[in-house]
Amino acid sequence: MTGIEGALRVALVAVLAWAPGATAKSTFSARFSADVVAGPGIEQTLPLYIHYFPGDGEAVLRARFGVEEEAATVLAAASSLGKVESLAPSLVIDYDERPIGGEKVDTVMVSLSSKDGEAMIWRGAIHTTVQPEGLPAHAGQVVLGVTRPLEVDVELAEKRLFPGQETDVAVLVSNVDRGDRGLTSIKWVWPPDLTID
Repeated sequence: MTGIEGALRVALVAVLAWAPGATAKSTFSARFSADVVAGPGIEQTLPLYIHYFPGDGEAVLRARFGVEEEAATVLAAASSLGKVESLAPSLVIDYDERPIGGEKVDTVMVSLSSKDGEAMIWRGAIHTTVQPEGLPAHAGQVVLGVTRPLEVDVELAEKRLFPGQETDVAVLVSNVDRGDRGLTSIKWVWPPDLTID
């Protein structure tokens, strides 16, 4: 072994022996429960799952998710772990009362309506106890696609009903979607003065 090889070997051992204390930085990942929503102009509610990975000695205090105003309107939101402070211009979730200090998933129920029928890019950021203001600890994004609504024809067999009248009403639903998509469920919203038995 030459003097240079010996010196390099000693330097390498010294560097390996002097590994600084590892510190973890807080991160998150986010996804909606569905890849696409129907739109434009259709109000829908779906879960946004935010998976938090706080760093050593850190706790998540706040999350912010924003979507371009031209792409969607956020109508309402509710968090399972925090308090929703704001909907516009960004969805802000506050965890000050119970900061997230360990790996957790927050389920945020988001009611929204897409405006233009294009995919929505949701940009998110988190702030932690290490830096509660200013630059976020981590930022990322999630894309939510938009597809045209399922095409169906709905027809009532009984064309006219009178106040106080009791009758059987047949509702005919036909799937006329050109994309060969199937109808999986129907949610009926009846007029308030119509009683269904």
